[in-house]
Amino acid sequence: MAEPLSWSYSKSALFRDCPKAFSFEEQGVYPVTGHSPSVSLASIVGVSVHHSIKQEIDHWSRGERLELARAEAAAEAFIREVWADAPSRICEARNGASLASVSPERFIRLSRSRVRDFVRLIWPRFRNHTYLLHEEDRMFTIGDVVVWTRVDLCTRDADGQIVITDWKTGRIGPEEVEGMQLGVYVDWARNEFHVPTGQVRGQIVSLRTLEFLPRFVSDAELTRLRGRITRQVQDWGKRFETHNFPAAPSPTKCVSCRFFQWCDEGRAAVDARSLSGLAEMLD
Repeated sequence: MAEPLSWSYSKSALFRDCPKAFSFEEQGVYPVTGHSPSVSLASIVGVSVHHSIKQEIDHWSRGERLELARAEAAAEAFIREVWADAPSRICEARNGASLASVSPERFIRLSRSRVRDFVRLIWPRFRNHTYLLHEEDRMFTIGDVVVWTRVDLCTRDADGQIVITDWKTGRIGPEEVEGMQLGVYVDWARNEFHVPTGQVRGQIVSLRTLEFLPRFVSDAELTRLRGRITRQVQDWGKRFETHNFPAAPSPTKCVSCRFFQWCDEGRAAVDARSLSGLAEMLD
């Protein structure tokens, strides 16, 4: 395979989690699931909530109001649609795990709760913001490396500052607050809107704790970040030359992996308990 010359935060995170899964994705090894992507049980609430929020912000971008009932219904409908086609839409089921002990209702309740908190408690804080864009694939370059971004929401606040917001539905670790993702988003916004770094603010919004966690980035930090990205893409290219992408297996991770059926190490790591004890794994 030719050296990959593009970078995204999702690629970097997948490589950190399991280099072999990263190599499968770069080579285009995907399960056949028609036109609908598969999700894991661990991600189904987050994906359904993001789906609902995206639809509501679609309405807001056209000058319409958010509607709680519509937002909750969209999140629930997404989960029910996925569950109805579980053998191809839910990674664990496709990988041979039984969902008999797992009810979709627990995911629906949590999803509706997250959406309810978003509309009632989070969204009012954007009342004085002006819409710029959301959920669009955008790119910029660092040297000869193409960097892809897809921000959850980009707005301009009442003071004229550009605000990049990333919604999080689960626990938030230090890597997410201080790590690469928001830094890259800030760098993209500088390029996209031709503004200085100090005029862009990143923030993580936790739909679990209702916290707003700001991320301010300096020019010096962006310089270091660009160097990290360049070195990482160069490392990926060298690894493809030598096929150096070791697996990082664990039962709970591998049973949820969309590349499970192609990975010998993953299949070896998943025992009968992992396939039958999903309810316990999710607690």
